[in-house]
Amino acid sequence: MPTSANHSQLSATTLLDELMTADTVGEITTAVRQKLRDITVDNCALLIAAHIIDQVARGEDGEEFIRRYDFSPHVISESTSLVHASTLLSSSLATHATDTNPRLLTQLAGYLGTPLMVEWCRILTTSRHALDEDQYLALLTVTTGVQAVLAHPELIDGNDTSLDALRRREARELTVDPNAQRRIDSASSTYVLSHYPNEIARHVMLAEPEVARDTVRMRVHETTTFGEWLIDLVCHDTHGLLAHITSTFTSQGMNVLSADLATWPDGTVIDTFLIRCQHKPDERIVGAHIESSLSSQTVSRPHGEHRFTVVYDDDVLPWHTVVTVTGRDEPGALQDIAAAFAGAGINVHHAHISGDGVMMTDRFEVTDRHNERISIENRSQFEALLNGH
Repeated sequence: MPTSANHSQLSATTLLDELMTADTVGEITTAVRQKLRDITVDNCALLIAAHIIDQVARGEDGEEFIRRYDFSPHVISESTSLVHASTLLSSSLATHATDTNPRLLTQLAGYLGTPLMVEWCRILTTSRHALDEDQYLALLTVTTGVQAVLAHPELIDGNDTSLDALRRREARELTVDPNAQRRIDSASSTYVLSHYPNEIARHVMLAEPEVARDTVRMRVHETTTFGEWLIDLVCHDTHGLLAHITSTFTSQGMNVLSADLATWPDGTVIDTFLIRCQHKPDERIVGAHIESSLSSQTVSRPHGEHRFTVVYDDDVLPWHTVVTVTGRDEPGALQDIAAAFAGAGINVHHAHISGDGVMMTDRFEVTDRHNERISIENRSQFEALLNGH
């Protein structure tokens, strides 16, 4: 990225003077600058983020526009992060997704990184929109929650440069196994920001030593709710893994309430499921059935005659497409949804399953096989497989 050493760039100081004094700057820039004092070329990310949004409204590439000036890389990075985080937050407020998505707090915390950036994001969001009372209260709830996630003395004092780094360090301190510690170091940021250190340590210790291919290692934990069990499961990544697992759970009379899936660079997959069944699942029996399913290398196609409604959202989370599937709460529905995802080449990273025996609304955070948001082609193929046409 160009820096101030590149003399072909325009002066950042000149642009700042114009943005702070000119009458012709954009609406968002005008609203934001009224709340700022003592702006310098090193602490101007909020003002620049507002200007980027105004440039986009005029039909320009705002980020490319800013790179014409000799701002430092960190100012450009902070500015673009503020624009993206504010856009995600605005979408969540518009769809009332803030109170039902606690993962948004941790992901925004990781995205913004510092308490100051969270406050700047709040200012930018209120400057962009005429929020009604409910939306404004929701905004305060979210930003307060993000600040709480960031409220670690180690992070604020500078011993860790981000929430991601803090959680990795705290998780590493919970195990002395060097292989488990290396696995913490190589975990994706999405995974680290979505789990607490004790959960991360529990997962990676179960994953060591590395499991053999087509082998499953699992542990069943009691929860505070009668009839609900937490299952940690480690295996190697394979096509249609969620479909294989859910098929086995269904055959064993286990109802999945939620699922979280994380994949490591070496192909190790660590899955956590919250399931409901009357008796504690037998680790050996369930594991053996999953291994048998994996060894078949065949993912069954959806076999139910469903009529699901599918909604996609690329604006709620920074890295994933959120897919919400609504329909009748029928036996085998999750198994068929998982099979349709597999057939469409879609990876499921997290799932929230809910149903009342009549209707179900399942929410999935997904990517394609390249860990990008899913394409129109992925979506069309998924719906065709899901609803049988």
